[in-house]
Amino acid sequence: MKVIFLKDVLPTAQSGDVKVVKNGFGRNYLLPRGLAMLASPVQLKRTEGLRKSAEERRMRELDEWRKLVAGIRGTPVTVLAKAGPNGRLFGSVTTTMIAQQISVSTGKTIDRRGVRIPTPIRQLGTYMVGLRLVEGVETEVRVQVKPEGGSVTDAPSGEKADDAPVV
Repeated sequence: MKVIFLKDVLPTAQSGDVKVVKNGFGRNYLLPRGLAMLASPVQLKRTEGLRKSAEERRMRELDEWRKLVAGIRGTPVTVLAKAGPNGRLFGSVTTTMIAQQISVSTGKTIDRRGVRIPTPIRQLGTYMVGLRLVEGVETEVRVQVKPEGGSVTDAPSGEKADDAPVV
């Protein structure tokens, strides 16, 4: 089945692309949701206009994301998590938690799949985390993991709390 994509359906195609897709994918997913339409000779002529408008929209969005990256770079993101007396977290800091905090601070929805944590964060401290917002726009953000409800107290029986690593 040959279809013209009306909206971006990543990673399959971008708006304005003409592609051959499997019948079930086109009939059951693309056409009912208004993501694509059947490619007819009349519609193929219309495709060029769709492609140009989609390219202009993508360029505007790319500029917006680049401006957002400039604002994110210098600002640390604070994540609150439950921690024990020695600074070890109950669980770990997830990509969803980081994406949610960045979304709150920027006002723009950040996809959790774009947050790249090299190793699980299980200690209090400051970490550098990779962030891929859209294709071609990547940055690193400083994530500060702080204890929920205040500061960590010293460990019982005279033990010294471990210093949180900076990764």
